[in-house]
Amino acid sequence: MKNAKLLIIITCFPGILYAQNFSGGITGGINFSKHNEEHFHSEFNIKKGIIAGFVVTYYLSDYFSLNSSILFEQKGNVRTFPEYNTGQEKIPSSRVVNRMNYLEFPILLALNITTSSEVKPKVFIGASYSYLLNATAEAIYGIKNHGKEIDQTRFWNSDEICAVFGAGADILINKIILSFDASYKQGLIDINNGIGGGKITSEAFAITAGYKFLF
Repeated sequence: MKNAKLLIIITCFPGILYAQNFSGGITGGINFSKHNEEHFHSEFNIKKGIIAGFVVTYYLSDYFSLNSSILFEQKGNVRTFPEYNTGQEKIPSSRVVNRMNYLEFPILLALNITTSSEVKPKVFIGASYSYLLNATAEAIYGIKNHGKEIDQTRFWNSDEICAVFGAGADILINKIILSFDASYKQGLIDINNGIGGGKITSEAFAITAGYKFLF
């Protein structure tokens, strides 16, 4: 069922390419993500990852456009535990790095703030569906003592829904569009599937650049 749902999304995406008044190309950048978790007694830090894929923009008017993408996205978090002494021995500080790889399918409505120049500032809002490809966890003790990376995919829900909003600018050079965007994503559903504790949602901030052709 999960694989069938993913196949339907991927199959429908190319259909957008048959529309008129559109641009298409590639996008990529860096993603800063973390988890918001209930009932965990440790400090959570941001994990950096990459985000890259294909994007199509359909222009509804001079001011509005609809953006659809297929993205590979790295998310997760870094959980830190301070050094402590049990009375018999000193336990060094440690970190647990959770790495999660997703296929993401955002749909965004963008508003061009101006249409009178080749540089077009914009704001956008929308939602995204993400499908979990795999997840791992690695314990790091002290500074360089790395533990074994363990598969954790079964402990996370395979589906995630996020609200997305952000801003950016498109630079038009003949029929080439250079895009620069900053976006924030807030998870809307619980992605915890049995790792203990309570509800877990994600949040991420991404900075991306794109290269598109106008058709």
